[in-house]
Amino acid sequence: MPFFDCHLHTTLKYFLSNRKKSLWDALPGISILQSQSSLSQVKAGDVKLAVCAIFPLEKPMSSAVLLQLFGPSLTPIDKNRLNDINNSQYFDLIWDELKTLESADRQQEFKILRSMSDYDPGKINMLFSLEGGHSLYGGGSIVENLRTIKNHPKYRFVAINLTHLTQQEDICTHAFGMKLLKKNDEFKPNGFGIGEDGNRIIEAAYDTSSGPRILIDLKHMSLLSRKQFYAHPSVQGHPILASHIGVTGISYKDIHKIINGACVVDREFVEVKYDRVKGIGDTHFNPWSINLYDEEIKIIVASGGLMGLNLDQRIQGADNPKGEYWSLKEFRHTIDTRSLQIKLTNFELPDEPSVAPVAKERGLVLNVKKHLRHFANTILHIVEVGGPAAWDCMCIGSDFDGMINPLNCCQSARDFPAFREGLIEALPEMIAKSKKNHPRLNYHEGDIVEKVDKICFGNGFRFWSENLA
Repeated sequence: MPFFDCHLHTTLKYFLSNRKKSLWDALPGISILQSQSSLSQVKAGDVKLAVCAIFPLEKPMSSAVLLQLFGPSLTPIDKNRLNDINNSQYFDLIWDELKTLESADRQQEFKILRSMSDYDPGKINMLFSLEGGHSLYGGGSIVENLRTIKNHPKYRFVAINLTHLTQQEDICTHAFGMKLLKKNDEFKPNGFGIGEDGNRIIEAAYDTSSGPRILIDLKHMSLLSRKQFYAHPSVQGHPILASHIGVTGISYKDIHKIINGACVVDREFVEVKYDRVKGIGDTHFNPWSINLYDEEIKIIVASGGLMGLNLDQRIQGADNPKGEYWSLKEFRHTIDTRSLQIKLTNFELPDEPSVAPVAKERGLVLNVKKHLRHFANTILHIVEVGGPAAWDCMCIGSDFDGMINPLNCCQSARDFPAFREGLIEALPEMIAKSKKNHPRLNYHEGDIVEKVDKICFGNGFRFWSENLA
């Protein structure tokens, strides 16, 4: 059974390493810092088609404690490489990462595609995306650099995220996604929707007179930015891509109903804490605004779009969500605050640790089946909201090697075959449990094996076959 992954980072951790191993080797480490999608892991998982995210690390991230202190002490991440990034242009880093990947193909085991007609079922077939509009800064203008990307003779970029995890107000307000480093304001959303550079990128990406279309990947955009994106004239008539997402389980009209306690306003940021949103049985959703609301699921399905389902524990609601940050301007515009308690403060967060924490061995109960149920819960919610057509709009978007804490049921790309078998078992059980409490629900599941195989490969292969001119 072949697999498709809509978003993985085959090169990221190696690109940041001391390079004493090859891209085929899984780098050691603990938790989020160990390899999940080295080329050997991708091959072992029978991944035949992947959209490989090229990600010039944002400079606030390369300077952060997570990498500067914690990373080098426990993994092959190299401090000198991080310093090189800080002194480089983002646009130049794109080509360094691609050349590093290409040089690893010694046995011709993977193939870089220009079109889906070049697809080779005997190899790992690669398309590319850019994670973050900041990637286009450096050298020429952002529009000129995007046209260079669109018309490159060798590398086919099919998507670009407008934003990532740090502030890029000229491009787009981001949705908060950083679990650590809360004292660093650069990771907190600040702005009001899509900026001037963001609109330029959108227009140039969909302009086929300047080269092949590149889809905007809406992951990491704030809720207001996403609403503006859905209504953007350049986007109309095109499929909408959300490459590595989870869902909130609610309408965005109901956000105020799940906010727990006071919303803490500090300067231009709002810290918001939520109640957990219940799913089927013992599952939950993560209500952070980085995930999709019910209205958005309907829009994406109606567009004939594609949703890649993230394999991160937090994104899929398996962890109890902590507070997230919103841009104060967007919060006031988006949320019904009349029933909320708002607390104004200039609170002081604790300093970041000055030394790297010591790694300790801990007993870990692998809640494999529970994590499978959380992933299945997301699938079934998307179908419940989006209708039967939603089965054709889902795929895996693992975000492996993107500094995620993976679901225990699928900790690296080599686990995809077992993950597929687990879904085939878990989905009927979850459907039966849901219908016991809500007998009128219809998940239009038909042949579950067929539906799971579409999610694992068929939907992604079809989507890019149809949308890659």
